[in-house]
Order: sequence, then structure tokens, then C-alpha cells
Amino acid sequence: MEYSLPNKGYKQNFTTRMKQYNFLWVLLCIMCLLYTSCEKDIPFSQPELTKKYECHYKSLGEKLPNGEDAATIYISNINTGLNKEHVIISFGNKLRTPNFNFDLKDIFIYQHNDSTNIYKDIDANRIFGHLTDNIQPIRFRVIHNADGDFAHSQQTFFTGGFHGYANQTDNNAIATAYEQSKQVYVDGKPINLNDKIMGSSITIKTTNLLQASNTEKHDGTGRYALKEEIIINYRNDTAFVQVNYTPLEDIIVYQVNGLAFFNDLEHIRFIGSQTKTGIYPNNIVLRADRNVTAIQQFNNAYRFEVFIDNKYGIGNLEYNKENFNAQISSAQKSYFLLIDNLDYLPLKFLQGEVFSFRGGYTFKRNQ
Repeated sequence: MEYSLPNKGYKQNFTTRMKQYNFLWVLLCIMCLLYTSCEKDIPFSQPELTKKYECHYKSLGEKLPNGEDAATIYISNINTGLNKEHVIISFGNKLRTPNFNFDLKDIFIYQHNDSTNIYKDIDANRIFGHLTDNIQPIRFRVIHNADGDFAHSQQTFFTGGFHGYANQTDNNAIATAYEQSKQVYVDGKPINLNDKIMGSSITIKTTNLLQASNTEKHDGTGRYALKEEIIINYRNDTAFVQVNYTPLEDIIVYQVNGLAFFNDLEHIRFIGSQTKTGIYPNNIVLRADRNVTAIQQFNNAYRFEVFIDNKYGIGNLEYNKENFNAQISSAQKSYFLLIDNLDYLPLKFLQGEVFSFRGGYTFKRNQ
């Protein structure tokens, strides 16, 4: 029996079909990757946005080191479950701190909406807010060309957040962070300083530069070695927070706590913990296990939660060698612990190698 070779047209058709199959296969792979990415985004997905907020992007009347105005973003019309209450949550620069750090700032509660309200630290209606860092600082060192005052020190200081030179936190401390930029968007559109705009989704993007523990200098000329991008999206009464770190050179990271808050309300509960399942006073020193997904402070009237996405980035605890991921500290603050590497082999991130975490805050009436 003889077999004849396919003609040239057959070969061309076959080649074309194979190219189509290959294209479909690549497309299918891309769709699978996108689906996987969407799965990772589930903790940040929300139902349809139906509620609107007033966003007031307000100048504080002082300049940052970058020449721009220090500012606070006030978000109001937050639902606590009681119609008569008017709740305002704010994010922005904290004056009288070493870095003028951008952070979760205050929560105010009024019995009615009054456009003449001027929100101040000493306001009796302010139930949350302290000169500390809720979006936490970081402990890291550069690998090469360490030229700071502590280049040969065995101690590793926090930089960024509320922490100035050598971990000092008073108003006169030398800065270890520099705000590069800040943008505010309402429903995806940029707004200007001192605007008041209504919308369903409020996004704040802040970019900072951080010095390393072994590049900081007392004269303020320490080298910046890490870019920090803070993205806050407020929608459906929840503040979603994502922080991206991009090394500007090769670094070693020792500690990242992620998110925290000062314990203003009387009681603390660890959500998800298998060993610390009780209700604890807000000033106890306590560590929970590695299963905590949220820390809740509450009293008879309100509950305030900070949460972490334990399936995203360093929130998965791959780099946490401890047997806990949440704690109440002696400073009466509740923290997460995402990277703890002080007593282990160096954890290196190379220049441009991004590492991230995400979580957020919710405030509600305790029903």
C-alpha cells in the first residue's frame, strides 16, 4: 500500500490550525492567571456601591518638607446603624511628628450633621485618634554602602511612620521618611485641595521614601533606600489599605507589623485565634497565635476592627518565624506581625523586588 504526502495546501491549513490552537491555549492560560488573580482579590471585592460619602480634602495650613500642604481627608456619612449619628473618619498627615506621617487619624461622632463643625484633637466628640502610627513603620538595613550613624551598630531601628532618628518620636526628632506625593480621587476622578466632593469610592494614594536603619544620619542627610506606597480605598463603610514596598537598593528586612491601632475602647478580641478566644482588657500585654485575621476593640456602644488579608503578599506569614501574628503591646496598641526576622537568617529583598500587604479598618455600632 502506498501513502502519498499531503499537498502544500493541506500543510498550510494544518499550520494555520496549529497556530490557532496555540493561540487559544495561550489565551486560556492567561484567563486562568486572571482568574487566579481575581481570587486573590476576593477580600477586597465588595457588592455594588450604593452609598455616598462626602470627601473633604482639607489643607492644614502648614507645609510638608516637599513644599506641598499638609492635609487631612475627612470622610463623612458613615453608617453605624443609628440614623441620628453623624460619623467622620479621617486620614492624612500628622503634625507635630518627626515625619508628618500620613496615617489613619481620627474618628468623630456627632448627634447630627453640622457643616460648621471644626474637627480638632481636643474635640469631645473625638473617640479615636493619637499621635502614633496605625500604618506601621519598618525595620530594615541596606546591604551595601551603609554610611549612616549606625552603620556598624548591632541595633536595628524602625524608620518611617511615627519613628524619627534612632527611634525617637518627639516633635524635634530628625525625620526618617519623606512624603513624595499624595493624590485623592472620588469615584476615580482626582480632586483638588480644599474640595468637598460626594462619591461612593474614595481613594488616597501616598508615596513616601524611607531611610534604612544604617543610612539614617543625625544631620538629616540619611540616604533613602525604600519606596513606600500607601493606597487607601474607602467604600461601603470600610477602609481598605494596601502598602507596597519597593527597595531602591538591596536590603535586609527585619520586621514589618503592617497595620495597628491604639486601644481607645475598653475591650479587645482576637478574631480567628484558636488559643486566645476570650475578651481582654485594652491595656494587657498579650500575644495570640498565627490564625488571627482581625483585631477588634469595642465597648457597649461601638466596635472598631483592624484586619489583614492573610492570603495576600507578606500577610501569608511566609516570613514570620514567630508563633503569633497579633498582639497587644505595653503601649496599649494592638498590632499584627507579618515579618519577624530579627533572630534568624537575613531576609533579603533585591533592588526593585516589591513586597506588599493589605488589610483595612471598619467602625460600627456594637449591636
